[in-house]
Amino acid sequence: CWRIASAPLRDSIGLFYEDVTHALGFIPGRHEGKVTGLAASGDWTRIDAPPPFQFDAGRVSYRGPRGLRAVRAWRAGICRRYRREDIAAWAQHHVEECVTAIAAYWGRQTACARLALAGGVFANVAVNR
Repeated sequence: CWRIASAPLRDSIGLFYEDVTHALGFIPGRHEGKVTGLAASGDWTRIDAPPPFQFDAGRVSYRGPRGLRAVRAWRAGICRRYRREDIAAWAQHHVEECVTAIAAYWGRQTACARLALAGGVFANVAVNR
């Protein structure tokens, strides 16, 4: 078993999900499952915001603010304009899209039928499905 890809901290999918968790009023690092559950009741297409990630040739890049700056920006903007369920669905959708793209890319590159994925994002039940 060997590592074929990883993302630097600045492009972390997990940190993005923590920031969304915090912006929605939950405890980051603890209540991400609540955001996943909330996403099931939302409609991601109602959110007029660009995807937070870009995926190109096996590499993911995060294109938004981080930490408290992100939380403040989302609370002042997106959280005032949209329902929490829709925001959660938007975040969940883009996380799933990104993880699926990463797995598909490296599956093709390595011709491996099985990939092992590690990190907190992979505890997300919707991503695992």
